[in-house]
Amino acid sequence: MSFRINLAGLALAASATLGFASTADASHGRGAAMVPSVSANGVLTLDMVSFWRQGTTVCSFPSDCISASVTGPSGFQGGVGGGVGANSGGESLDNADSRRSEVRQVDTLQLTQGAGLYTIDFSGCCWVGGVEGLNSSSYGTRSTIFWDGQTANAPILFDLENIQQEVVRGQNYSDNVDATSGNGLALSYAATTASGLTGVASGPDTYSIDANGTITIAAGDQALGTGTYDINDNNFEPGADHAFEGTIANADGSSIEFYWVFDGVEDDGTNNLAPQVDDLVVTVVAGTTLNQVITATDPNSGDTLTLDLISFDGAGGTFPGGLSGASPLSGNFSWDSTGTSAGDSFLALFEASDGSLTDRGSLRINVIAGGGTSPVPLPAAGFLLLGGIASLGGLGAMRRRSKPKA
Repeated sequence: MSFRINLAGLALAASATLGFASTADASHGRGAAMVPSVSANGVLTLDMVSFWRQGTTVCSFPSDCISASVTGPSGFQGGVGGGVGANSGGESLDNADSRRSEVRQVDTLQLTQGAGLYTIDFSGCCWVGGVEGLNSSSYGTRSTIFWDGQTANAPILFDLENIQQEVVRGQNYSDNVDATSGNGLALSYAATTASGLTGVASGPDTYSIDANGTITIAAGDQALGTGTYDINDNNFEPGADHAFEGTIANADGSSIEFYWVFDGVEDDGTNNLAPQVDDLVVTVVAGTTLNQVITATDPNSGDTLTLDLISFDGAGGTFPGGLSGASPLSGNFSWDSTGTSAGDSFLALFEASDGSLTDRGSLRINVIAGGGTSPVPLPAAGFLLLGGIASLGGLGAMRRRSKPKA
């Protein structure tokens, strides 16, 4: 099994574009999330990711696949998207994972009514066929953001692709949503949404999200059909077996709803299973170099993996100097922390691919003062924050990402 860290492919996860309010967005949807932030002068930015059926026609790409309406205080109304990259950084299409087409968009809108909570709604029709757990063929989602009228706010940093959608029947499933707070306030999680826009009736029987943002599903989840997991294989839309939804909320009232699909597979020696990348939190003494092995494995012996650095973000929101891919064939990650201060925190996301399926893992780096250069493993809890906020966890062990056997 070989590894590489492809720094040439580095791109921050926030690339996206929205469209104007509409209930007639493209069909064959299978998941989406809208991540809002606002500048000090009230420019709302919406980073979007959406998943669709693969094929020659993917949603309305290259036009905006998602269109949304924005409402707020004093009767504010606005819309985003509806074109090809209008007020945006453009749209991008990724078919690297055989289970889905992934479209990313970004759009902006000037807020004009000052302080208050702004609501962003998106809806469309229709879900891909054959998905369990739906109560409607329509789909959609809602995000909210609080703006105090004068301060920039990035309440929730989140990428839906961080959730591994593959569930192996007969094995426990566990994966963290890898959300962080950009304003230092606490995050909370729910396995449901309040807007009623998603079209999801319920996730699998034992699906839950805990206070740290960790999703779990029990190995003994009651079967529908012959499997040992609460989904039948979807022969109409591969990789889209059972719908699920969730909400991430910030203490200031901001929130993100998301919806997606689990892919139930049998580990019978004939199926290609997704690779697995560990999540890890380490500390580094300010001014020293961190050398950390990024571990990626594949359940299928003989598969060759590539390991790419997807994004690196942290204190101040700037890309720090000293980042390199030392010994890329062994999966080593090297970072020079010169210029950082104790209390700073950074997040690196890595993606492994076997050429057909993918998984993401995170490396959270907390900068500390003191002597020594060796990183100290910490628990990779979902509430560890970026933007100079110290870990709330304490010393502990690395958390294994993915799906340990029962």
